[in-house]
Amino acid sequence: MTPAKYLNSIVTATTAWVLERKITLIVWTVIVVGIVVAVQIDHSHHAAEIARLSSSDLSVCDSEVADLVSSGRLSSVLLSTEDPAGDPDDAQNRRSAIIRAKAGDELLRLAPKLPADSALAALYGLEKDKVTAADAVTGLSELGAEKAHDLHAIVAGLGDGDPDVRTASVAALSKIGGTSTAALEASMVKVDGAQDSALATLAALGKPAVPYVVQLLTDKSSSEPLRESAAAVLGRIGDPCAAPALEAAATQVPPSPQLRRVCLTSLATIVLTTIPPSGALAASTAAPNSASIASAAEEAPILIESLLNDGDDSFARSKEALALGRLSSDQSIAALARSLGSLDLRIAAAAQTGLEYAGEKAVPALTQSIHSPNSSVRIAAASALGVIGTDDSIRSLQPALSDVSPLVRRSAVQGLGRGMNSTAIPQLIASLNDSDGSVASAASHSLYELGAPAVAPLIAVLGSSGAANTRAFF
Repeated sequence: MTPAKYLNSIVTATTAWVLERKITLIVWTVIVVGIVVAVQIDHSHHAAEIARLSSSDLSVCDSEVADLVSSGRLSSVLLSTEDPAGDPDDAQNRRSAIIRAKAGDELLRLAPKLPADSALAALYGLEKDKVTAADAVTGLSELGAEKAHDLHAIVAGLGDGDPDVRTASVAALSKIGGTSTAALEASMVKVDGAQDSALATLAALGKPAVPYVVQLLTDKSSSEPLRESAAAVLGRIGDPCAAPALEAAATQVPPSPQLRRVCLTSLATIVLTTIPPSGALAASTAAPNSASIASAAEEAPILIESLLNDGDDSFARSKEALALGRLSSDQSIAALARSLGSLDLRIAAAAQTGLEYAGEKAVPALTQSIHSPNSSVRIAAASALGVIGTDDSIRSLQPALSDVSPLVRRSAVQGLGRGMNSTAIPQLIASLNDSDGSVASAASHSLYELGAPAVAPLIAVLGSSGAANTRAFF
């Protein structure tokens, strides 16, 4: 190759290289400019959307909400108005809260007129925002109550992979209520990922859900954990109609110790929900329904048997003791009196409370327990008699006020204070002179709790010539 040709080839290659780089530079310039313009257009479009959402003209706001719902962008546009890192009280976040709340109200009103799938998706999106969550749940419940298709979609939400969707579905279905809703939810219990949400909703539905939850409990083809969960839900609902199924599951053959435990705990819960305490502890409780009492009372034998014989299950047995106190049958009271001497302090305390629940009916058994050789039994019986607070129970308490154990005497005067019966004032005043300071102090506190009725007797005693110890104590 001649030098001229070689030089010409170099010039040609250099020119091509420069032109290629210029074209590349031009292309990148166009791309960057395009991106900048697109961002500016997007910002302008976004600002226009926010302006329309903020408009005082409801028709403009409604139209924008409907457009954003159709495009599936309502939730993201609303959340973009917030500064998550900013102060909730700064100007931007206060304005954002107003815009989001207004859009939530508008969607609630428009939802029945919008395509069902779009409306549901938008409502589920708004549930993630604390400002619009309540409107979202209300909207979902209203759609589900009006249209079967929407109800099925909300029930299907119980198995959604998004926990916010499951939470919204539970809340909405709980508001809708009804037997048909319960049936649909029960059908979701065995669907993977939906069990916990479906059971939570059934519990919130209450009585309409009982037949379906009973079916889950009695279906022996179901897994043990599912049957245990069903038993727990029946306890939370608290309907006596579930008691026979719970008892049957608790006594099934072959036995299942864990299922028995849950069933008996739920039975006790139902009794506690259905029947108020008797005597002084019943002052603020509504009168029970006689049919409910009759239904719950049928469960006394199995609860008694469990309390006395079910080994180390402290939690379940203590709850059973409380329930037996509400039932207050002779057999229940006898079992509770026996349990006052339990070495498990939780059970012994629950037995004492159960006897206090039983009120006047428990006085004969407690009167016998006052003379027990076991000082722990005497302490519990003395306290319970004082709490019951009837004239008979106060008379029965007299031996405890002179018991050899100061712990028994102190328990007696503390119980008298809790019983709030002014006929106990003479015994309490006498106990101010007790040789044990803790007993005298407890008597003083109980007189204080009794209030005005104790004033005149105390003044009379303090003024007498034989009240030196009492005056010294005060």
